[in-house]
Amino acid sequence: MIDQIRKIFKKKYTSLNRIEIDTKRLCDNFNYLQSLQEKATLFPVLKSNAYGHGLQGIAKMIDTLETPMVAIDSFIEYQYIKKYSHKNILVLSEMFSWNYKFFDFKKTSFCIYNLSTLEFLVNLRKKIKIHLFLNTWMNREWMDEKELWTALEILKKNKKIILEWVCSHLAGADEIDRKSMDLQIARFKQIYALIEKYWFFPKYRHIWASSGLLKIRDNFFNAYRPWIAFYWYNPLEKWDKFYNLGERLQSALSVYSHIVSVHKSLSIWEKVGYNGTFSLKNLWNVASIPFGYFEGLDRRLSNNGFVKYKDEYISYAGRISMNISCLDFWDHDVDIDDQVQIISKEKGDKNSVINISKDIGTITYEILVKLQIQIKRVYK
Repeated sequence: MIDQIRKIFKKKYTSLNRIEIDTKRLCDNFNYLQSLQEKATLFPVLKSNAYGHGLQGIAKMIDTLETPMVAIDSFIEYQYIKKYSHKNILVLSEMFSWNYKFFDFKKTSFCIYNLSTLEFLVNLRKKIKIHLFLNTWMNREWMDEKELWTALEILKKNKKIILEWVCSHLAGADEIDRKSMDLQIARFKQIYALIEKYWFFPKYRHIWASSGLLKIRDNFFNAYRPWIAFYWYNPLEKWDKFYNLGERLQSALSVYSHIVSVHKSLSIWEKVGYNGTFSLKNLWNVASIPFGYFEGLDRRLSNNGFVKYKDEYISYAGRISMNISCLDFWDHDVDIDDQVQIISKEKGDKNSVINISKDIGTITYEILVKLQIQIKRVYK
């Protein structure tokens, strides 16, 4: 009884920083992408902390979607999915061969890139599902045609290793010119013909990236693994004829912080932050938030970029520090504990991920995955 009372009255710590995830928008994105490929199976990629959206929360949300599998990158991510989701798991990355023994083979499939990994799994003498990753000229991770022959010979002799799927990855699906993508597709089909000659007929065939999902209409490919598109960010350029398909997607992530200090009416020409890179030009107000490059705020936003405060945009003042950033409130009346929005889920806002990425010359992926895993995430 005492323990129950303690739980009721236990105060919850309130963080100054938080990330909000609109799960309805993510579900809508998934359903929309599925509508573009009605006859195919979609399985979202949740690697890199679900692209900054929080692996635990997204794993729970995925359980509500009509998908048999999710894709992740590491053993740590696998542990989260196994704990918080009932979906099957595809492990995309390589690892030391002896680490494969730590996985639940009933729940997990593995991308195979080389013969040494395949041979190790064979020697375990257990029923294990694999996806052969084919080199279609991206030359990043792969199984070449010569290795494939040997792999098929190994699989032919060892019935416990199940060739579940065959896959590859697109190097330039976001390019307007389709030549690179079409060459990879043709190469995939050419190599796949060798697999069928060995009387292997994998359940699924997937060569994809988010851009490819929006562009390709080919029933030969019966599975898709949406990456950045699942989290909204349109991977195509405005002049791409498929661009409007990506514009139907919705962003789901917003980031907030709170003012922790305010310096009012500082003198003209006083400087702010490390090395004094920002100088006041009037009797302005400067405030600070406990959010810096450790939390995932890019240093290239120093004196460049905006937060949102009561529907107005406020500029960063001085250099972004490790755990704190200053804001130029000029003549605005601002108080300690006031909330500011660092990242907006509305793509038209100056502080949306897509506009931040343009301002500092990077891609949306980089901004999202750098958001610190320790920041509290709230799912709505």
